[in-house]
Amino acid sequence: MVTAETALAVPIVVLLLATLLAAATAGLAQLQCIDAARAGARAAARHDDPHAPAAAEAPAGAEVRVSSADDLVKVQVLAQLTLPLPWQPRIAVRAESTAQTEPSPSGETAR
Repeated sequence: MVTAETALAVPIVVLLLATLLAAATAGLAQLQCIDAARAGARAAARHDDPHAPAAAEAPAGAEVRVSSADDLVKVQVLAQLTLPLPWQPRIAVRAESTAQTEPSPSGETAR
C-alpha cells in the first residue's frame, strides 16, 4: 500500500518542485530586466551609451531598446526565457524605465 502511494506522490512532488524552480527562474529574469532598464535609463539620462550598462545587467540574449521624446528617455529590456520544465515552455519577460535627461555640460538638454 505504501509503495503504491509513494509511486503516485513522487511524480507530483517532482512536478511541483520543477514548477517552483521555473517560477523562480522567471522571477529572477524579471528582476534582471528591471535592473537593466534602470541602469540604461540612468546612463541615457547622463548622455552616456545606455546599451552597455543595460546589457551588463540583463539576462543573456536580451534586447535593449532606447527611445527619447522631449527631455525624457525610455529604455526597454525584453528577453525570451526558456523555463526549466520537461516541455521547455518559452516566456517573454520585459521591463522599462524612464528618466529625465540631465542638462548637458553646455547647459542644453540633448535629444
